[in-house]
Amino acid sequence: MGISIQWMFIGIGAGFLLGGSQGMARSLFCQMVPESRSAEFFGFIGFFGRAASFIGPALYFGVSGIADARTAILSIMFLIVLGVILTWFVDVEEGARIAAEEDAKYAKASAENE
Repeated sequence: MGISIQWMFIGIGAGFLLGGSQGMARSLFCQMVPESRSAEFFGFIGFFGRAASFIGPALYFGVSGIADARTAILSIMFLIVLGVILTWFVDVEEGARIAAEEDAKYAKASAENE
């Protein structure tokens, strides 16, 4: 079973792009999470990340059963493009502002309870 060079280049390119995107997504998420509740938020994202990890393989399996492997790969690419488009609508500054407000509320409540 041979692998054509085009698939090698696609795999390498996808690895570079998708590998870096996870680190960037976590740092972006860090900016929008209140420090006082970071464990809660990271637990939330970890749980749903694992819960949603079946979507890609299930989509590939379903589409490749109906059509061919190329169409199944295109369906996975659709999910990636959809994620990029949805990320454009995220207002990071607003999220950071709200996170700072939450931390200020938490600090004030902690000071009052002492």
